[in-house]
Amino acid sequence: MEILWANGFYKDINLDDLQSLDGVIALAGAAICSAIQEYETGVYKRVKFSVAKSGDTYHSIRRYISDKISPNTELATRLSSLKIKMKERGEERLGL
Repeated sequence: MEILWANGFYKDINLDDLQSLDGVIALAGAAICSAIQEYETGVYKRVKFSVAKSGDTYHSIRRYISDKISPNTELATRLSSLKIKMKERGEERLGL
């Protein structure tokens, strides 16, 4: 999540729209998945993360959020809490 604030990606995120944070979570998950796959192969080289390379993982995570997490009251509450904390941290970082 640090990359969002350090590189200014937050400018494109509507922190008032908690639904938009699902995309941020999915993007972070896809980036982590990519890093784990690199680690598992033992190939350590700097690569540019791109939607083209990780789009399937991103969309899979988005589907999981909408199909599995959102319908489950307990999980939806936890996800909502996470997104509120993300929003608060973003506002704190931006001085809003």
